[in-house]
Amino acid sequence: MPANKIIYLSYADNDRQVASDLERILQTLLEGQIFFRYFDLRAGASILDVMDDAISDSKWFILLLSSMSMDSPWIQREYQLATFRKLESINFNIIVVNIDGVAIPRDLRIALESEYLVNLYDAIDREGELINIAQYIERHNFTGKKKQIFVDRGEQADRFSFATRYHRVIFVSGMPGIGKTAFVINKVSQQLDKRPLTISLTQGKGNSIDYVARQILKESYVTQPMDRNIQGETDLIMLAADAITKRERHFFLFIDNLEYALGASNEISPSLVDFLKELLSRDVKTHIVFATTRSVQYPIEIATQCDILRLDELEDQYIEQCIDEWLADYPRHDDFMQSNQLANLIKLADGHPFAAQMIVGSLKAGITPKAWLQSSEPKFLRLRLAAKILGSLGYEKLTDLQMLILQILGLVNEPLSIDDMCKLNFLKQYKTEEVNDAIIALNSYLLIKVDESGFVTLHSFLSSYYREQLSQPKFSDRREMLVSDIAYFSYEQTLRLHDQLTSTLHTNDISDNFALARLTGEIFTYAITASKFLRISGREDLADKLPIDIKDTIRELVLYFYQEVRDYTQALGYADRWLQIRPNDPEIMLYKARCHRNLGGARNLEEAEKMLSKIEDKAKTRFFIDRIANERGKIASQKGDEALAETIFSRSVESRCDFPETYINLARIYLREARAVTGSDITRKHALAQKAVTLLEDAHKASRSATSLFEQFWFDIYIEALDMLEDQLAFPLLKEALEDAPDDPRLNFRMAEILREHGDLSDSEKYAQKASNNGSISASITLAYLYYAHARRHDEQKTIYLSQKKYKETSKEEDEIRAKLQESEKHCRQYKSQSPIHQHPVADVMLSKIYRMRGDWDSAEKIMKEYETTGSPYIICEQCEILLTKAQQRANSGDREGSRVIIEQVLSKLSSVSSIAEEQCQELRQRAIWLRDKNDL
Repeated sequence: MPANKIIYLSYADNDRQVASDLERILQTLLEGQIFFRYFDLRAGASILDVMDDAISDSKWFILLLSSMSMDSPWIQREYQLATFRKLESINFNIIVVNIDGVAIPRDLRIALESEYLVNLYDAIDREGELINIAQYIERHNFTGKKKQIFVDRGEQADRFSFATRYHRVIFVSGMPGIGKTAFVINKVSQQLDKRPLTISLTQGKGNSIDYVARQILKESYVTQPMDRNIQGETDLIMLAADAITKRERHFFLFIDNLEYALGASNEISPSLVDFLKELLSRDVKTHIVFATTRSVQYPIEIATQCDILRLDELEDQYIEQCIDEWLADYPRHDDFMQSNQLANLIKLADGHPFAAQMIVGSLKAGITPKAWLQSSEPKFLRLRLAAKILGSLGYEKLTDLQMLILQILGLVNEPLSIDDMCKLNFLKQYKTEEVNDAIIALNSYLLIKVDESGFVTLHSFLSSYYREQLSQPKFSDRREMLVSDIAYFSYEQTLRLHDQLTSTLHTNDISDNFALARLTGEIFTYAITASKFLRISGREDLADKLPIDIKDTIRELVLYFYQEVRDYTQALGYADRWLQIRPNDPEIMLYKARCHRNLGGARNLEEAEKMLSKIEDKAKTRFFIDRIANERGKIASQKGDEALAETIFSRSVESRCDFPETYINLARIYLREARAVTGSDITRKHALAQKAVTLLEDAHKASRSATSLFEQFWFDIYIEALDMLEDQLAFPLLKEALEDAPDDPRLNFRMAEILREHGDLSDSEKYAQKASNNGSISASITLAYLYYAHARRHDEQKTIYLSQKKYKETSKEEDEIRAKLQESEKHCRQYKSQSPIHQHPVADVMLSKIYRMRGDWDSAEKIMKEYETTGSPYIICEQCEILLTKAQQRANSGDREGSRVIIEQVLSKLSSVSSIAEEQCQELRQRAIWLRDKNDL
């Protein structure tokens, strides 16, 4: 939330104009946060006698020094070191501004040496210096602000410092969550002795200069051009370069998440290159720093000015330091920092600050990491660990309101003010206090960041996670309502502010450039959000009325409709529109090919192949080449040419492709081949399944997305592969997979089946019950078999007791048999009520066994008569069980011929049974022959 700041402004009468300029800028940039008090330097009184704001959140004393103020009674009497220390003792922060270069007496210099001193007299950009003061105040809430946790990367900071001596453009690269942004904001700012002018790119934004340029104008407090016709890239490049030049003494340009502005071959977008060339040609005395997860390809024109710094994982001792500081307000901090779990969690974080942050946030939310540590070799690393923690938090700890706030932030994918959030219709059902409490909780869980201006942001990974969550079917209605809500709110805000701007310009009230810059900056912020969400809502007409048009919105919508909504027709339409703006964007050309392939049909597949042919010569990096090959393989598969698809995928894999989907697609082909294996060639089936498992494990290692969609897509195929493996190989992999997803019904069902086959009925029942509780229909029939097996064991025990004449124990066993058979029958009927009719024979075989065990042979025979023409070996075996009993009954009653006919019928049926039930068939065959020989039939 914005903090109140009390500012005492002290100056001499002759310096009133500077004081007025400073007050105006502070009021403009810190609107709603500050209250001014004035201290008359002529009075000669002690400042401590007049200050009555000890309870305010943030207190400032700004002293304007000049040749005139040096003659004031207060300076003559009260400037001692003791006075300034007393101010600090009551939590005042001190800023001294030297207006005209007046020589400061030695005693006063000593008193001020630890304070923030601004020399205004030699400033080329006086406005920039005053903005500097405003931003310094905004970023320093000493009485209430938690410091940002940052661990010093000494060696890498030294490397950065060395690079800046010879290069003006620095690329800071590293894995997601490795701490690139924190490094730039903390260490780079210190090294350059300037603050970052930060532009944070998001998906789809950064491939045309209009978004980047307008963000630079906004952060530099320069007025935005409103005329839609002025959005030629050259004009915007010049305006942005002018803004950076104007602020070069105070800022360095920091563009975060550069990967969103990189092309398919990791090259910087052409418009951003043009902007860099313009800046470098001006010899602007500042640096440009980029943070990115990808290796950057930059053109030769700027190569001599560029260097790359890669950030590696932090050592364990630094991860421990991060955890220690993040847990500072955790009630059990000391106990945890001394516990045995700490070392394991440090290992789990694997040197990644973001993973450590998620661990700490989950601890503060009340989630214990005990379950994560049960594996002897923890494998939830980096973003995958964060995804697991977020899943646990969402399911167990987050309230509906907290989840909704995270989903809104993920959907907007831009910093959002708390005030605007509360105005959304979707949140109006909650009181402002409830929203504030939810934001405070999410901030303490380290899931969001709230800045001094009341803007809330998410880490880019969290944005992706919660956008993806909204794409799930159960949230479809919420997503649609939120999109509409955000679209119309941001549209109305844009028009309201634009009307305000028009009125201001009409009355010629434009003396305050900072107010104008702030107003146009707000219009830009709302307009870019409105542009995206109005088009998503199908209101192109309203989007076209916005005073600012951002071309990157069109590109962003290609990705939105393809990846999140999976509306390939819409994505295709926006791809065509973007390619009119950027005809040679290979990334969007590839998405266009993918849209055609997903839409299917001969014509679309032909269009997809044509598009791939166009972009093959643009593929300069291995990653993009692999993506094109993967697309060609999928098209071949869709055309029914599995052999060609397998060849394409295999070649990519053999050449060490790093695109995970290729491995998955080849695994799917092997699984299709495995499913087609019939007869006795079970070895080939297992071998194909093993190939698929190996490929899927390689895909998992290659993936850095850690998104739930990828995990689900991958997991579905992985479980199918495990299902085809022989039990001996599947068992350890299942145990490992269950550590990742302990509640997954398919994994629990497969484990239950393996254990059942090996006679471990107790553990099998636990897994089967868990699978059933989590929605597995097949687990019901497994439970039915298990309860039947328990009944059989009790029946065997009863026979033993009878032989020992223990009749009391026999009675207990009979009660158990009845109870187990009743449970078994219940699960059989539950399975039949939930499964398709073609799967009912599985349950009916079990029901027949139950009836036989109860001695109800008529019911058993009746239920099996429905399958007289079946070829299922299990049904035939069950039918033969019933027939052999009938044959025995006929023989006992003297009907030798009738018994012989039934036995021959049994032997005939058994001869047609496949080898899948060979053991059971052999037993039945031997019993039939024994019965025939015994009765001399």
